[in-house]
Amino acid sequence: MTLNTSRRTSIFQKLVPILGEAEADALMAEFPATEYDQLVTRDHLRAELALTRTEMQELRHELRADMQALEASLRGDMQALEASLRDEINGLRGDMQAIDTSIRTDMQALEAGLRGDMQALEAGLRAEMHAGDASVRSEIHDLRVEMHACFARAYILVAGAIGGSLVGGMGLAAAIG
Repeated sequence: MTLNTSRRTSIFQKLVPILGEAEADALMAEFPATEYDQLVTRDHLRAELALTRTEMQELRHELRADMQALEASLRGDMQALEASLRDEINGLRGDMQAIDTSIRTDMQALEAGLRGDMQALEAGLRAEMHAGDASVRSEIHDLRVEMHACFARAYILVAGAIGGSLVGGMGLAAAIG
């Protein structure tokens, strides 16, 4: 603890009657005076500067060591992160390949199902067309038979009418003639 001059003088004067001047002076020497009362010597300044330089060098070395340790730690963390990201990417690639395979399999199954459905539909349509064709052919045949029957009746009627006309015309010719 530092004391200013007036305070030191007051304490010294109070101690002299109790301890004596030599003892009070020895006791007061243990309490430093204010710093502005002491002059700085070159030796003292050099010693303080050397101590400060030494402390700064120690701090610089500690800081370098801390920075190197931090750099090594960061490099390790970055390498671990990079390896983790690589693993994640490889995992995602595997998942994507599995999804791709699954989609391809599903598409192939769907395509096969659609082909089967289309073939069944085609077969059904062909069967319907054949049934319709047979039905139309049957109707055409029936119409032909009916038409032949009509022609035969018409022929008989026409032949009968012609024959009757011929017989009547011959009878008229004979009567005229």
